[in-house]
Amino acid sequence: MRSLQELWDKLNTLETALSTQTTLINNQQALLATQQSLIDSIADANGSQLAWAPKLLFLAGGSHTSLAYNPATGLPSISYYSSNTTKLMYANFNGTTWQFQTVDTVAGQNIGEFTSLAFTSTNQPAISYYDRTNGDLKYAVFNGSAWQKTSVDSSGDVGQYTSLSFLDGLPSISYYDVTNGDLKFASNDGATWQTSTVTSTGDVGRWSCLKYSSTNAIISYPDNGSLKLATKVGASWQIISVDVTGTNYTSLALTPRGQAAVAYYDATNQRLKFAERVGPSWEITVVDSSSANVGAYCSLAYTRSGQPAISYADSTNGDLRYAVRSGTVWKTTLVDGANGAVVGPFSSLAFNPAGRPSISYYDGDNGSLKFAARKGFSDQ
Repeated sequence: MRSLQELWDKLNTLETALSTQTTLINNQQALLATQQSLIDSIADANGSQLAWAPKLLFLAGGSHTSLAYNPATGLPSISYYSSNTTKLMYANFNGTTWQFQTVDTVAGQNIGEFTSLAFTSTNQPAISYYDRTNGDLKYAVFNGSAWQKTSVDSSGDVGQYTSLSFLDGLPSISYYDVTNGDLKFASNDGATWQTSTVTSTGDVGRWSCLKYSSTNAIISYPDNGSLKLATKVGASWQIISVDVTGTNYTSLALTPRGQAAVAYYDATNQRLKFAERVGPSWEITVVDSSSANVGAYCSLAYTRSGQPAISYADSTNGDLRYAVRSGTVWKTTLVDGANGAVVGPFSSLAFNPAGRPSISYYDGDNGSLKFAARKGFSDQ
């Protein structure tokens, strides 16, 4: 009969072996996840036709969507406007189910259009949006237990077409001044908001998009039919013209080299275009002209492999589409829109931590919020 010490030693040996096996399994799972992510990135770069999984999230209106991934959890969140109840809403996925919160609502008032979602340096969601009843630009940030809401600008009718971005943990917003037809910019210094006019030449400021390159704020916007880019240098704005065709629905992103790139709708020819700064010049390409009217509600982001990707609406067919560049060729795929459904407005594109694209958007047939995530090879 074995002694108690021998049994104890055997138990320790088994525990050590089990711990080693667990470590090996965890390492193998991490390696498989890395390999899967690499395969997905290569597939995206080559425009492979992987399937999408559209999901209906919210029935009581779901327009003006903005999608972002929580840096802490790696899970998606969406800000949107509930047109049925005229209020600002926020949806977040907890790993199992989608959860929905009312961010801002006042009885009898219309609040929550033109949302833009981003995460703070402490990984809390923040949203810029428009209060139509009062004509105000507003900002809401979650403090861990409740939403704190602020009127950023209330000088006239202001706050449409908002775009939110952070620099050093402080929020800034580009937006449209309806009263004066101007493009405006608001920034927070940690205590108060300061607002200023970027440009007031003609009627400008709709469909702007704000990003930061190093410490410089950059805004893409249509200017009376032309695509323009405004860069804040010191206290002044430097404005350049990128394209002179009729432009709407701009979406700005930074290339892996830190240069500006813009996806936009050519309203004159009703097609989707893409402009990318390469050194001192701009390279402009037509991404999709496959139908009579395609490219509205575009949203630009870069893949893990450094390729530009765009979600957008095919207004002719009522479809949501996705395009990714492979070398010098753009590959386009249908995301949602079978059976004659009208989907695709208010699209917002983002990539999850594994490098897979996902899109929030509006289902016009059902007046609903939808979310589509692209499957990987292992999910087919």
